[in-house]
Amino acid sequence: MNYDRPPQDNERIESEKIIQKLGLKIGAELSLIKQSLTNDSALGVGYKIEGNLKSDVKIGFPIEFENGANTSNIKSIKEENQKYLIQTATSIYEILNHKIEEKKIKDFESFTTERGSVYKVLENGQVQRTKNVLDNPDYLGDDKGEKKEREPSDIIIFYDPKKGSGWLDDFSATDAKSEKTVAQSINIGVYKKINDQTYQLVRNNTELDSSFVFVRVRKDDSFKLKDTFDFQELKNFQERTMKPENKGLGILIPSEGGNITNIPAIGLNTVDYRYDETGKIVSMHNGNKITSIKEK
Repeated sequence: MNYDRPPQDNERIESEKIIQKLGLKIGAELSLIKQSLTNDSALGVGYKIEGNLKSDVKIGFPIEFENGANTSNIKSIKEENQKYLIQTATSIYEILNHKIEEKKIKDFESFTTERGSVYKVLENGQVQRTKNVLDNPDYLGDDKGEKKEREPSDIIIFYDPKKGSGWLDDFSATDAKSEKTVAQSINIGVYKKINDQTYQLVRNNTELDSSFVFVRVRKDDSFKLKDTFDFQELKNFQERTMKPENKGLGILIPSEGGNITNIPAIGLNTVDYRYDETGKIVSMHNGNKITSIKEK
């Protein structure tokens, strides 16, 4: 967030929507914790302010509490990284007593990428792409051709290209051992976290939660994908792939702290997959940057 720039019209509109959604009016209970600050702030990071509101929360004015506490003037309120964040003139606060409901892929109707492809979310959770540019040589799915509507994908995830996508770069490269493309020489699975010890293979977008891991493993390795893994198995595999002598063996990327998510957002790139009858991913498509989103 930028402390110096005044809020734009769209930021104000979104902020006011959040204020209304959370019911931040006189008498409401509110709990804040300071996440960051400028040199002008007298209260340090981690400082909590909580109590009942003395007045309605409004952009451009301080948040005032009945107990005498207050913030500096508010610039915006945003949803960011599954949190509600308030930017004031001197600080950024996280709202503690209001949690963001976790979105699912079925909360979205469609999204469009920068090359004009439209991804429609179907009732069963699959995502169907209507292709605009028909001559993309990088498409690796098994439905190449001039038809505009592609076969629906079972799994779609998203990543920020600015933060790197090396885990995708070698899909079209040739494996020296087998002379097949890497996409033909590896197994891929997406596993959601069931509890602290168990991860389960996901075969459909509707089963996918925000906490998951993307696993890619070379087919000739002893580590084989299966329906469930325990935490230690995945940890052992990840540690082995990080050794220099095992470069190219495989990769494990967690959604928590990694560069992947199951929720579309403007600026993120798409990657979608289809499974075969055994539950293994058999085709993939690395798409383009999302430029617009339509929620249901």
